[in-house]
Amino acid sequence: MISVGNITVGGTGKTPTVISIAEDAIKRGYQPIILTRGYKGKRKKPIFVVEDKDLDVNLYCNNPKETGDEPLLISSRLPCVPVVKSQSRYDGGMFALAYLKRFKEDTGCSIHSRIVFILDDGFQHWRLYRDVDVVVIDGLNPFGNQKLLPLGRLREPLTELKRADVLLITRSFKQEIVEIIRKYNKDVNIFFTKTNPVGLIDALKHRYPLSALNGKRIFAFSGIGNNEQFKQMIQDITSSDIHFRGFNDHHYYSTYDISDIKNEADKLGCDIILTTEKDLIKIKYFQTLATDIYALQISFEIEPEFYHLLYM
Repeated sequence: MISVGNITVGGTGKTPTVISIAEDAIKRGYQPIILTRGYKGKRKKPIFVVEDKDLDVNLYCNNPKETGDEPLLISSRLPCVPVVKSQSRYDGGMFALAYLKRFKEDTGCSIHSRIVFILDDGFQHWRLYRDVDVVVIDGLNPFGNQKLLPLGRLREPLTELKRADVLLITRSFKQEIVEIIRKYNKDVNIFFTKTNPVGLIDALKHRYPLSALNGKRIFAFSGIGNNEQFKQMIQDITSSDIHFRGFNDHHYYSTYDISDIKNEADKLGCDIILTTEKDLIKIKYFQTLATDIYALQISFEIEPEFYHLLYM
């Protein structure tokens, strides 16, 4: 089992890390199964998270309020990878094994016999044994004020970085972060990620080049852990006028929210409405309301040696 987690609250890049590890596992001939608690998802008993599937509601779910937004995004990116949302990750794993054949039949996916479990948000989850602990750190704001909740962003003291087998630093290449980490885990393997916007995607998964933003007035919005970072990313790739609205992380959009966004964009004379893939996946649940809303697609690259270490 490969655990992917973090030591702080807020977005660190954990979800794209899970997706990337699963994609690599497939290339190596493994069948990844992703176990997640689905933060803020109301469903407690195990369920396969799917996208746009008319399947048995006792086994499958595509409602972001039930599954949480991140599991639905993972499933959208990895349609033939079982993503199991469960309050108990152990029960989720047993559910996956019990119904894996059914998943294969219902989805038409090919399933490999060699299974690797990927535990999403697992660093503080003590109930399951893991072979590798990957900890993801936001390089732009790694540890906040280095204080524990509720005074800071830390879930547990920095001394607990000693438990990590691999550390992945996202969004920055600052070496001073490495120096801090080495105080608590001098032997841990440390890698950096490279993230770049690569294009746009709409609710029907049609893709467009970044040049589609050229000369356009943009209305952007997001409900993620770091809205300002998303806004800055857009500003870095275009000189166009940008109007921005931020929501709380994991915000569940209502029909009113989307109508209000579209009305405001129209009043401001904006040509395009832009959001994140995580936000678009929730809006897609309203189907027709997702029309004319685009998500910025991001590439996520990790050094090949990172993946090799997961299987040593």
